[in-house]
Amino acid sequence: MAFAYRVLGNKEEKDKERIESGMIFLGLQGTIDAPRTGVKEAVEICKRAGIRVVMITGDNKVTAQAIAKEIDIGKKVPLLSTKRIQKVLRYRRSANGHRRIDLRGERPRR
Repeated sequence: MAFAYRVLGNKEEKDKERIESGMIFLGLQGTIDAPRTGVKEAVEICKRAGIRVVMITGDNKVTAQAIAKEIDIGKKVPLLSTKRIQKVLRYRRSANGHRRIDLRGERPRR
């Protein structure tokens, strides 16, 4: 986020088109939405159990890759568009009626 200010007079307060011009830059601030506590450990447990871990997020490419690296999913993770995800994933109902997501072409591990 960027921060700036400008002292306004009474006349300028009503002129919405000029209100954001001539501002004095104050600085930038970055924020981070860190992964929840225990996620990195859960990923490691899954990997040791032979479970392939995938991350589905609405974050942009750079953010998604940084999070994946932080929780040890991978340094260079493949990124898929929504259309590609829909092609890769198949939704099925399990025997007990629960919804299950499988990667197409992947056979369930026994």
